[in-house]
Amino acid sequence: MLSETVFAVNCGSLLRVPSGAVQAAALSLAPATAEQLTDQGFELSRAGDWSGAIAKYRQAIERDAKYARVYSNLGYALNRVGEHASAIKELSRGIEITDDEVLLHRLYDARGFAHSNLKDFGSAIDDFTKAIKLNRNNPRVYHHRAEASAQDGEFGAALEDVGIALDIDPAYSPALRLKRRIEAQGATT
Repeated sequence: MLSETVFAVNCGSLLRVPSGAVQAAALSLAPATAEQLTDQGFELSRAGDWSGAIAKYRQAIERDAKYARVYSNLGYALNRVGEHASAIKELSRGIEITDDEVLLHRLYDARGFAHSNLKDFGSAIDDFTKAIKLNRNNPRVYHHRAEASAQDGEFGAALEDVGIALDIDPAYSPALRLKRRIEAQGATT
């Protein structure tokens, strides 16, 4: 038999409620944590609701401005909607407050992507280089740095990074496409 909690209501009658229901109700009324809001934002981003995700991420920051993962997610979402300057600001805040190398890798990569989209290739390459120093096994970051280098006219550096990305993952299609584009322009290492 379920244990019950008995409440007296104003009229003097008794209300019997299963104990677990009281705890569940109390939990559902508790404000969401920054982690929960970030997770909710992530689910919205997976559904393609970028504005909803951004709103959740901003709520998470209001709840706990020191929860670093939210800045990575927010920066990514802002990049997706083309708000690159805002992405740089939020990603920089995340970089300032964390020492988690996995998270820093993501933050630098996303900030480099934002810089690249604003045609600030030097800053982009610097950020991608910082991300690579934290994780040398991510072909995507080498590809991102190669893209920035190619757009900056540094085709030799771009081909070198494409080669590293393809050494890590020989089937990484973005790097294969970039390699073909650079080679079609007659550039070599």
